[in-house]
Amino acid sequence: MAKKINITKKDKTLNKEQFFQLLEDFINDSKTGRRTKKNGQRIQPASILHYHYLKLQLKDFCDNVNFDLKLYIDDNLSYNQKPVAKRYYKKFYLQFTNFLFIKKKYFDNYVGLLINSLKAFFNYLIQERHISVGNYHKSFYPPKEEIPIIALSVEQLNFIIYDEQFNQQLVEKNLVQIRDVFVFGCAVALRISDLLSLNFKNLVIMQGVHYLKVKSQKTNTYTSMKLPDFAVDIINKYQKKTVACCQI
Repeated sequence: MAKKINITKKDKTLNKEQFFQLLEDFINDSKTGRRTKKNGQRIQPASILHYHYLKLQLKDFCDNVNFDLKLYIDDNLSYNQKPVAKRYYKKFYLQFTNFLFIKKKYFDNYVGLLINSLKAFFNYLIQERHISVGNYHKSFYPPKEEIPIIALSVEQLNFIIYDEQFNQQLVEKNLVQIRDVFVFGCAVALRISDLLSLNFKNLVIMQGVHYLKVKSQKTNTYTSMKLPDFAVDIINKYQKKTVACCQI
């Protein structure tokens, strides 16, 4: 249950402790289903994970930059105080994104995910908690990087899978695992979030043929695909550790 924060007509701001208390409420309400999407569906686990990362990055930001994090109560601000709040949020956005880009060396798409999560938090405060934080967060621009699509030829993929000299060079265990995940991803063409969330329940064997049945986190739809032999070999390689087949 979200904790009650009493806001009087004299309160101009909420302090850092109250900010993080509300952020924790936002995460918990998303996790338990008290907060849902507009269509009534529950928030996806991947989104909730982004909210946790946002909390960690904001705490790290406050500790490293010594930033006075707060929330302005827009309805309680005078005409002259509103421009002050606007400048504050502009300063916060610039310092927070600079911290993520320069200090943490994150890329555009990850920073964009954090900013979108931050905007979702502000919308939660307005719509679910009825706290008048204003529309300042609408100026938070989520950066996005257009990543070029790189397609492997059949010859290139076969080289990675079957070339003995190349594979003998992968002496470190993590390099072999990265190769296997990459090759399996090429076979099933899933988003990385869907690929890394696979488990034994996604694997089905019918009449000796292996199929992968997955539900897209983004589109919320199911897809079944027949697995090629090299993908089955990868599954069998890790079967004892991570995969238990469901025989039909």
